[in-house]
Amino acid sequence: MIKKILLFSFVAAIFALTTQCEKEYVKTNSSLFFNVDTLMLDTVVSQIGSAVHVKVRLFNHSRDNTEDVLIRLADGDDSPFLINVNGIPGSESVHNIRGKDSLFVFVQLKSGLLPNSDNWVEVVSDKIIVESGEHSQNVVLKCPVIHAIEKQGEMNDAVWVQDSYIFVSNDVTIPSGHTLEIESGVKIFFNNGARFIVNGGLKVLGSCDKRVFFRSYRYDNLTRTIKYEQVPKQWGGIYIKESTQPVVFKNAVIMGANTGLHIGEPGGEDVSVDLLNTIMRYNGDVNILAFNTDLQMYNCLLSNSEQQIIMYGGRMNMIHSTVANYYEWRDSYYKSAIELNDADPLGHSYVFDKSDITNSIIYGIQQNEIVVPEDALLDYFQFNQVILKSTADIEGILTQSPNFVSLIHYEYDFHLQENSPGIDFGIVIEDDRQYFDLDCKPRGSRIDVGVYQF
Repeated sequence: MIKKILLFSFVAAIFALTTQCEKEYVKTNSSLFFNVDTLMLDTVVSQIGSAVHVKVRLFNHSRDNTEDVLIRLADGDDSPFLINVNGIPGSESVHNIRGKDSLFVFVQLKSGLLPNSDNWVEVVSDKIIVESGEHSQNVVLKCPVIHAIEKQGEMNDAVWVQDSYIFVSNDVTIPSGHTLEIESGVKIFFNNGARFIVNGGLKVLGSCDKRVFFRSYRYDNLTRTIKYEQVPKQWGGIYIKESTQPVVFKNAVIMGANTGLHIGEPGGEDVSVDLLNTIMRYNGDVNILAFNTDLQMYNCLLSNSEQQIIMYGGRMNMIHSTVANYYEWRDSYYKSAIELNDADPLGHSYVFDKSDITNSIIYGIQQNEIVVPEDALLDYFQFNQVILKSTADIEGILTQSPNFVSLIHYEYDFHLQENSPGIDFGIVIEDDRQYFDLDCKPRGSRIDVGVYQF
């Protein structure tokens, strides 16, 4: 009995001691500070809003436990932003903060912001205000917002005018007999899974200083070092069906799709596509999948997809292009850059016309970066001044490394180093499309191979 009394007394003493050590909460504190003065969110498309929360941290630099700290948006419920503090969403909330402790405030932009007009960019702003008694602090919130013109469904004969912002919320289709023209500087943002389907004609007419972009709507980062523009399979891709009308891509960038260009149909009729000064990268399974296609490529860069070109029949004319077969999104992969097939999985058979590859680079991590039926490479291609990763002994090609500037994951740079064997290896072509490289630099009379002149 005495032991129980002593034990109870000991516990009571400890409780009293700890209670006395616990500081009471104060109602005013001048030592509450944010870790930044201004929080800038990544650019967003107004129809979507922020895809992720961004956090800002509120510190209590004093030793005082502080109660009834009000955290609110200056514009209240009318703010373009949303905040969440310790799991409590809303435009304002009240919290207690222990001494030398902190709170995270998570911020995102609302979706569906109504613009005064489409096709412009504004920077929206507000403040998070913290009030503790008579003391207050604030952090400024800013976010660039693209008020894009929303498109979906059929596009009959139309022009998307220069420097427009377009948000494709669901599939866009160009019907047979109609043509869509896209002028320079247009940026096209795709919703998850949305596709661009061409049954008619398409003219993408970018310029050197104003390319046309086909990309996902996300501008933020997947990780601290990886941007979402480097992430494949974010939207459906461009599907060019059995069109008899011209399909031209000039000074375009296509990135982040499941398949960049899906041209033709299994067993379908011939389709012609011209690519000039076009960049295709991070397009999931393959940059170009083509059936019975006459594919003309001038000054094009294809890279960072699991495969770069898969063709079933047709013909490929490639001049001053770089096909770089590197892929970050799988630890090991065993697919060549260019693959030709004379039959598809559905049993359709295909015939190839002999193709020309001139002043180009086709290189990557595989021993043979072009795979053709029965390994009969010269039955399918005529090579003129080409750097090709291959075990074949072919006149007109070099098999050594082109010495790209960088092969670091997510920092790839396919310009040539000064010791590249591709410098001065090319031949002069009397074609005004080849007077300038992808950077709009004049090639001059000393011709380098690939898409970039050193």
